Amino acid sequence: MRSAEIESALALSLLQAAWWGVVLGLAAAVVLAAMARRSAAARHVVGLGFLVAMLVVPVWHFVALLLTGAPDAIDLGIRLGSTFVASPVALVGVAAHLPSGRLTSLWAAGVLVMFVRLAGGVWLLRGLARLPAAPLPPAWQARAEALRRALDIARPVAIRVLDPIAQPFTARVLRPIVWLPAALLTRLVPAQVEALLAHELAHIRRLDWLWNGLQCTIEALLFFHPAVWLLGRRVRQERENACDDLAAALCGDPVVVAEALAALATLSVPRPLPRLVLAAGGGALLQRVARLVGAPAPVGLRWSMAAGAAAVLLAGGLLAARASVAARPAPPAASDPWWTTVGDSLRIRVAADGHIRDFHTWRDLQGELHETYRVDGTLQPIDDQVRRWAAQHHAKPSLPALPAEPALPAEPALPAEPALPGEPALPVASEATADSPLPPLPPLPPLPPPPPPPPA
Repeated sequence: MRSAEIESALALSLLQAAWWGVVLGLAAAVVLAAMARRSAAARHVVGLGFLVAMLVVPVWHFVALLLTGAPDAIDLGIRLGSTFVASPVALVGVAAHLPSGRLTSLWAAGVLVMFVRLAGGVWLLRGLARLPAAPLPPAWQARAEALRRALDIARPVAIRVLDPIAQPFTARVLRPIVWLPAALLTRLVPAQVEALLAHELAHIRRLDWLWNGLQCTIEALLFFHPAVWLLGRRVRQERENACDDLAAALCGDPVVVAEALAALATLSVPRPLPRLVLAAGGGALLQRVARLVGAPAPVGLRWSMAAGAAAVLLAGGLLAARASVAARPAPPAASDPWWTTVGDSLRIRVAADGHIRDFHTWRDLQGELHETYRVDGTLQPIDDQVRRWAAQHHAKPSLPALPAEPALPAEPALPAEPALPGEPALPVASEATADSPLPPLPPLPPLPPPPPPPPA
């Protein structure tokens, strides 16, 4: 497959991701609102499932285009004119107005920037792992082992105390590690330290490092979509809420966990951490505290504003998709499966009178003959007229006969050479044939007598 076809398929898939992301984002908002009384862990699973669907839909569309044959040239121009009434709609329209090569290049550049950002977070974590860490006091080490066994964590967990960090966080899956700031052990009461330690171990119990890595990958690939970031923020919030619930169940009092989070906010100004880490101070910290103590969280207005913005983006996405379908010419090739072109198959494609006619015939594994006939990509019935048209375009015109070469003129006979004076002219011998033998030669004249001997 040519690179132009791959770029066209990728550009169409990105446009599909634009408006399908809006549909899935709205569906996620409705489902999560209906699950308000369910656990945070259940809402985290559902929100992450919608995020995965936002990536699966364009990937499936891209693979389907590659298997069925992407169009050779796609007019992605969209004339939205005065309909650019909101920035999301304008963003979709400008993206669709770009040629397929330019659109895919911009997307690839954005993905590269996002993955470089993630790589920087991995590099920062590796740098922290090389720093000298203070040993955890034996009493706290024993308490951490008890919490690990209570959470049924079979893997060993390394706990390191560092001065440069401002809040505790967790990383890795196979060999998990928990970083604790040194000020945490000296400025918080033991019950609060135990609650924060239980929160970090809950991340390890739930394999949140793995799910967070999957979420970061989706956000890097669909960085251009606001619905992905809105839903991603909600998923992170529910992930922290789920760990707060596990920590509260382990400590026996949700108020202790709330006090620990409030005390963590007063330690120092939180420094920005990589998106790959799972910090106890992540998410909306005050909202988490209010949730633990039973206060109502003011999330309705925020989600109403997000739903309104998503509705505007949905209108722009649907308009863009409709305009792209209307502006795109009919594909030059039929959408028969790829396996119909293997073996004994014939395809005749002719563009004339503003229409593209495609006749395709092939034999399956059982030797049965199949035929399809499309006009501008739409299946049409096959009759004798269609078969005559196919036979006419399949027959190769014969080459015109070359003109006969003219006969060469006969060479003129050479004149006979004149006889020398005093010599009898020799008769000219004629060509001998089987019926006329050569004439006999004339007899030779007698020799003259010898001269007489001289006298003695």
